[in-house]
Amino acid sequence: MRKVFFIFGSVAIASAYALAGFSAPTSPVHLGRLEPDDKHEHKEGEKHEHKDDDAHKGEKKDLGQKAIGSYTVQVTQQGDVKAGEEAVFVLVLAGASEKPKAVRGWIGVESGERSIKSKAEDEGEEFHLHHPVSKPLPEKSKLWIEVETSSGKTKNSFDTK
Repeated sequence: MRKVFFIFGSVAIASAYALAGFSAPTSPVHLGRLEPDDKHEHKEGEKHEHKDDDAHKGEKKDLGQKAIGSYTVQVTQQGDVKAGEEAVFVLVLAGASEKPKAVRGWIGVESGERSIKSKAEDEGEEFHLHHPVSKPLPEKSKLWIEVETSSGKTKNSFDTK
């Protein structure tokens, strides 16, 4: 009888998440936090504007450019980086003709331990990384950008401001 209640309870919780428009936590760091599921897709090359573009407000801070694999990656931070909140970065990749399979980022240590990793969205000329910053943030945390291509994954770090 307990198994029946457990199954129905699990289904009820999953349904509540879906009906409320939230995604289930994907990391132990996320447990206890609900975040709106704002993922959306666009046709390749399609230009668009976000209706609620508050995340792209705030002071733009140039974090510089570094080599990651065969790319030169320019990173701009939009607003501040605060533990437990979303940080926004705009990434421009140059120098390679191959489109990357994925661009990911996290704020923390190189191994990514105790950090949430996020996939950047391809916006045509640039990638947008909307990243939920882990709380607590590990000491000496940096922004790590990983670029995945057909030849593998490479990464480099940037100091946030």
